[in-house]
Amino acid sequence: MSEGKWIKYSDSEVNCFHPVCEDALNSALSQLSWGNRYEVIHHKMTGSLEMDFVIVNKTDKRVFCVIEVKRRPNDIGSTRYQYQAMSYVQKNGQSKSETPFYILTNLETMFLFRFDKDRMDPVQQILKPGHIDVAKFNEETKDSFISKLSKRLIPILDDFHNNIYEYDLSLANFRDFLQTIQTNTKEWNTHLAFLIYAYLCKYLPLNGAGYSLKDYRYFHGKTEPLCVEGLKTGYTEIYHYNLSKFLESIGINESLMVEMSKYGESNSPPNNIPEVIFNVVSDINSRGNGEVQTDLELTRLVAALVKSSIKAPIKHICDPAAGSGNMLVGAIEMLQLKPNQIIANDIQEKFVTPLSLNIGLQFPAILSGQCHPTITNTSLVKIDPTYFNDVDVIVMNPPFVSGVKDPFEKRNFFSRIYTVSGKNAITEVGQVGLEAPFLELTSVLVVPDTLMVVVFPQNYLETMSKDAIAVRKMLLNRFGLEAIVKYPSNSIFEDVSESTIVLVGRKGNNSESVKFINSLTNVGEINLDEFITNYKSYDDHPREELAPGVSINSVPRSTMVEEIEIGWKYSKLILDAKQLLLPIVNSKSFIRIIDSKLPVGRGHGGTNGGSDLIFISSKKPEFAQREIMGIPLRPAMRNAKYNSLCVNLGDSGFVDIGESEDEVVEEYVNDFLSSQPAKTGTQKKSEKTLDDLIAILETERQASGVPANSILIPRGTRQIGSAYYTNYYTYVSTNFVYVCASSLEDAKIISSWMSTIFYQIECEIYSNNRDGMRKLEKDSLSLTHIPLTKALSAESKQKILNVIDAGIEFTDVNDPIIRDIDRVWATIIEPDNADTLLVEARETLRCLANERQGNL
Repeated sequence: MSEGKWIKYSDSEVNCFHPVCEDALNSALSQLSWGNRYEVIHHKMTGSLEMDFVIVNKTDKRVFCVIEVKRRPNDIGSTRYQYQAMSYVQKNGQSKSETPFYILTNLETMFLFRFDKDRMDPVQQILKPGHIDVAKFNEETKDSFISKLSKRLIPILDDFHNNIYEYDLSLANFRDFLQTIQTNTKEWNTHLAFLIYAYLCKYLPLNGAGYSLKDYRYFHGKTEPLCVEGLKTGYTEIYHYNLSKFLESIGINESLMVEMSKYGESNSPPNNIPEVIFNVVSDINSRGNGEVQTDLELTRLVAALVKSSIKAPIKHICDPAAGSGNMLVGAIEMLQLKPNQIIANDIQEKFVTPLSLNIGLQFPAILSGQCHPTITNTSLVKIDPTYFNDVDVIVMNPPFVSGVKDPFEKRNFFSRIYTVSGKNAITEVGQVGLEAPFLELTSVLVVPDTLMVVVFPQNYLETMSKDAIAVRKMLLNRFGLEAIVKYPSNSIFEDVSESTIVLVGRKGNNSESVKFINSLTNVGEINLDEFITNYKSYDDHPREELAPGVSINSVPRSTMVEEIEIGWKYSKLILDAKQLLLPIVNSKSFIRIIDSKLPVGRGHGGTNGGSDLIFISSKKPEFAQREIMGIPLRPAMRNAKYNSLCVNLGDSGFVDIGESEDEVVEEYVNDFLSSQPAKTGTQKKSEKTLDDLIAILETERQASGVPANSILIPRGTRQIGSAYYTNYYTYVSTNFVYVCASSLEDAKIISSWMSTIFYQIECEIYSNNRDGMRKLEKDSLSLTHIPLTKALSAESKQKILNVIDAGIEFTDVNDPIIRDIDRVWATIIEPDNADTLLVEARETLRCLANERQGNL
């Protein structure tokens, strides 16, 4: 590890690494005498993307070069970060770019790239000499390091200016070849054994291995003797010879073997090889089986939690759903693991090779036939409990697979849980995702006191669905929950929209409290050294912060048991928000909707599809005419973008066929069908017939209406905190939940309350975060408070109605302003403290909304 006293890999990228880079870039420009022509700009936007640094032409503002900074040497070899850097140049386009060059660096080392639309894989855009070493942090002072970095940049920038470059070796041919053989398992295994052998022959001696391998040509394409020699490397899973797995011999692809040999002696990043193999196998464009690599920043947080929580030296660490092995790779350096301490399993046979390589390439000097990881390839349901006898740590990112998609696989897990434990699976409920029984079975299989640190979907913490409640019970009763870690999701798992958390459990743990850790700092920016030190000492020396931007508090286990059915939200921001709302909760003028006995529901329109059939937009001429082809249009609300508290006729007209002749209805539906674009591919399965659509019209006519004096609340909110009341019988889509008031006056008063910053805070507390969107369902709506209108004075009611008559503009929850309706309600809540309450509520709502969207 190359860390100096003046900078560490755990230091903030923005606060520590970026200033060093900026000083070196400016120094290089000065020494090149380019200061009058170019300037360095920090954090420049290109579209919605933020670049770390750009060198910009002062005259035409075009980008001369993009520089992306990471903290660790391994990071710049990551395909993900290479794609990230490439995307900036691609987004800039030719019109905003003076040159297509870009740099990916951790300052100690760097790779140079040149964007080319005919080479759309960043591996193909790497320039010679490949991996460039600058200096080591621990061998330089800050000033001497900046001097060396700037001197290294000078010839690079000069070559960019003169368009002097040569592309380095690429794995494109390797990738293309693998795609041609991926359906034939024996061909796949055999060719990979030879190609990887050619690479290792050159790579290992250059990286500290104390032995050399015979030239691949020595074997004349015969597999068994090559595998015998290959076993020296320690890649036993790749080179364990078996006729059921390999072809006896192959015709050597000489040109590709030579390419792999050259790649082995180049300065190219070794982890590109397992990433290429993994992406070919898993098909990066359709991760249907939960096959998504774990981000390296997140793996380091997981490793930090392991380091903070272990009670004794690690015997073995295991990932039972290892995929490409990133979770274990992230732990190797921080936990100072040796190869034979690592156990990895994955059900996908073709993941064995990239998994073995990804782990093994971390130990080029010591990996051998006597010291290597244990890597297996089987389903978790087939693993015997003895497999985990010597495992004291589990790290895992289980497969996130919809319970609807794979119900049969789930049954195997439920059955295995019962067989091993003698008890029914706690997670055998509803449409729970496969990740839930996967975690439960893991918890059942491991020995008592095993530490488990697991990446998991956040929604299981917060929603009130039956499957989420079951998962929370499992976490307390089988997983042995010790801690929950939340973090901004905007920079994690870019290929998926699921927000995640990290769970820490210890089998058999039944402690009196659970730690709730909430990071407002992006995962990659957390100071893990401080985090580990303060987490270890937390029980003896409680504190509010583990690291800058990372808060911690302990929640009594009894509280979590009591709230198991309503969800777990215990960040300091949420707890402070609840404290702020205590005057409302304790007031006799307010009541929880669930206690009010008012009817509550979810809109039905569009449940069975056909939304464009049943709802006619207010932008169409038929809406003003209040009929379409002779069929009446009724008041309706389809979308949650209406800007008036009163629905009136709504944003759509509902096609009400109740009084129309069959021939008229059929003519309308046929006209609708003829206007629809032809569907292709898998969409054909969802095509609906004439009879299907008529049935939808009839069903929605009976199921989608809500009475006048109802209050509508959007189910999904990102920015605008709106609420509406109906003054007619109104047909409502699934985009809303609703409460039925007893009178028009009550509906007005309640909807005005729901538009306030106070009620919007409650929505933030009780809703669930879906990729930055606030999702409010019927059950969570029932937990929020509304005014008891009969408890309000006539004067208060009149003030509210006066504001409604003057018009209410809905608040932007991301940047709320205090409006007249907020002032009126604040005076009702705390007449002597209204101004202070308003200011605190405005700031609380802003923080909650921005935290939800990862903007704090």
